[in-house]
Amino acid sequence: MNGRRELWCPVGRGTARLGPISRGRLLAAAAALQPAGLGWSAGALDTALLSGRTTGLAVIGLRTGAPAALLGCIFWRTVLPEAEVLLLAVGHTHRRRGTGAALLGAAVRVMAARGVRTVTLEAACSNRPALALYRKAGFEQAGRRPRYYRGHDGLVLRKLLPESRRRILSGRPEKR
Repeated sequence: MNGRRELWCPVGRGTARLGPISRGRLLAAAAALQPAGLGWSAGALDTALLSGRTTGLAVIGLRTGAPAALLGCIFWRTVLPEAEVLLLAVGHTHRRRGTGAALLGAAVRVMAARGVRTVTLEAACSNRPALALYRKAGFEQAGRRPRYYRGHDGLVLRKLLPESRRRILSGRPEKR
C-alpha cells in the first residue's frame, strides 16, 4: 500500500484490508457504489478532493482468497477541530456485513488522531439502515434539513469525540 501501514478489519465472515485510497480510485468507487442519480457528482467530488482538506479510506479485498475488490469507501473534509463525513458508500453485496461500521470506525479514529473533536454527517430520514449505523456509532441528531434529499428530509448528526466530550462535560475550555 505505497509504504503506508495496512489495517485489517472484520467484514462479514472474512477480514478486509482497510487503507488510504487514491483520488482516481475514490472517484471510480463513488460512481460505482452510490445509487444512480443520487449522491455526489464526479465533478463535485473531484473538487472536494482537490481542496486538500479531504481524506478518503477504502475497504479493499477480503482475506478469504477471493480476488481483491473494493467493498466500500468513505471520505471526509476536515477544518480543525471539526470534520464532516461527505460520503460513506458500501457495495450492495457487502451491506449489513460490518463494512460501513469498519469504515466509519477507522475514519473516526484517524480524525481523532489528527485533532478532530467533532464529527458531523447527514443522511436522508428515509435511509433507515444508515441512520441505525450512525446511531450505533454514537452519532446524535443535531439538526434537520426539510426536503433536502429529493423531497425527503435530511438529518444532520453529530458525534463529540472522547477528548472533546470530557472537556464539555467538565466545563473546561478547549486548549489551543
